[in-house]
Amino acid sequence: MGFTKIKLPARGFNTDLTKKLGLLFIIAGMLSLHPAFSRSLDLSLDSGLHVWSDEKLGLNSLHLGGNATLRLVGTSLEAPQGLNIRVSDNALLELIDSNITLREGGGIQIGDNAALLLTRSTIHSQGDSPPGGIGAASTSSLYLNSSQVGFIRLAGAASLQAFQSQIGELASRSTGPAASYGCQISHLRLFYESSEVAINDTTNGFLEDFNQSQTVVGAPNPFQVQLVNTTLLQSPSIVLLQGTLHTSNTSLTSITLVDSALRAVNTNATSLYLTGYSWAELQNTTATRLTAYLGDFNLILQNTRHDEVYIDETLGLNLKAVGVDTGLLRLGWTYPDTPQNVELINSSINELHLWMYSPQPIQLQGVHLGNLTL
Repeated sequence: MGFTKIKLPARGFNTDLTKKLGLLFIIAGMLSLHPAFSRSLDLSLDSGLHVWSDEKLGLNSLHLGGNATLRLVGTSLEAPQGLNIRVSDNALLELIDSNITLREGGGIQIGDNAALLLTRSTIHSQGDSPPGGIGAASTSSLYLNSSQVGFIRLAGAASLQAFQSQIGELASRSTGPAASYGCQISHLRLFYESSEVAINDTTNGFLEDFNQSQTVVGAPNPFQVQLVNTTLLQSPSIVLLQGTLHTSNTSLTSITLVDSALRAVNTNATSLYLTGYSWAELQNTTATRLTAYLGDFNLILQNTRHDEVYIDETLGLNLKAVGVDTGLLRLGWTYPDTPQNVELINSSINELHLWMYSPQPIQLQGVHLGNLTL
């Protein structure tokens, strides 16, 4: 038998005989079906279950709710394709020295004051499937200690505390706190809405803390992502909606602005993407690929470097580039009868691509131009 021991904590019993009998029937069904164990498990009504096992278990569905507790110790759980493990309504799922293998389309979802605790445990995917991971929302809590997770996505007011763990990707748009101590994170992706964000002195992607400076009127509560003695294998990525981003002495993988503003000094970014009513002021900055697409843009570039600058589908454009070095500048289609102005001063452009409806006028002064394509 795969179960060497099953315990019911005191929390699982109360004076309601129906609840006790219901839980016992669930356990009896699990035992009778073992070792396949490929059935549904639904715990609720203040029930509790502890499982110790040396073998692999399989489930078609797993849902914890209503103050239920499920604790897996030394257990390997294999989930079929597309299975989402749900933990909600003040429930608790705890893994100790255990692992969960997820297949394509599967994941763990926690919310509504639920909690997930991982100690020396692993959540991963099988074969070539996308990395397995956790989605936390509402006011849920996630705790990791010496564990490994493919990805973590935080939303609502979900919170995270991670110690000495490995995380493939950490993405947060939560207003709750997130903290990492002595962890390794492959990629950090942060989403901000209606906020003013400052990122300073985080060169090379290694940083001790990552702070949102303040919020604008009507914005969500400010939140903080703290990274203490944490290694980032890639620089962070930032997505900002209707806000302002300040960066200096910083390395970022990507910056995405939607109806937002950017002031960047001494910043390195692989990708900078603007859309909507956005503007960017860059100084002594490298944005390998700068894209402004489908919007009204104000771009002030001073002593910047690019492989490619691509501007298209504009509702209005003001571009002033001074001391810019770029391999390619593409000025695409602009809507007629919209404000347009392009100034290129003391810059080096290897290739300039213009179209019939490119913005006009285009003013050049002291520009070194390699090739012009019309």
